[in-house]
Amino acid sequence: MGMKRTMEGNGGNSEIRAVILDYGEVLCHRPSREELDQLRNVFGANEDSFRALWDKNRGAFDRGDMTAEAYWSALAEDAGVEVDRAQLDQACWWDVEMWGKADEEMVAWLGQLRSGGIKTALLSNIHPRMIAYVRENFDWLELFDWKTFSARRFA
Repeated sequence: MGMKRTMEGNGGNSEIRAVILDYGEVLCHRPSREELDQLRNVFGANEDSFRALWDKNRGAFDRGDMTAEAYWSALAEDAGVEVDRAQLDQACWWDVEMWGKADEEMVAWLGQLRSGGIKTALLSNIHPRMIAYVRENFDWLELFDWKTFSARRFA
């Protein structure tokens, strides 16, 4: 059975011609509790408070409106802790590292889509450092016909 599928819906048939995928938690795995604990410990936050601290500026960071250093510095300030340059650098790296674990099953499916003649697109709000990491480490990025990143102007 080929990759081209037919979908029944609204009284007619329509052939799937393209699939749009996100990166976070689709093409990569969700960060583990242990990975998040590493970051929480840097900022002395419990699970609930860390989530609020994480979310406060994450949209701006992922859009490319804040640098990684500005994001983690603001998070530290909001947490009421001081971090040195080494801790800041470590938080920046851990953020990339924990989101940098490809979901091989999804990547294989992406390859099947392409080999089945289905166009593919990547639409994601990952930040500039993550974009650079993905481009440098994942050859499968070339399987996409289109790639759109919210922070692309900085990558």
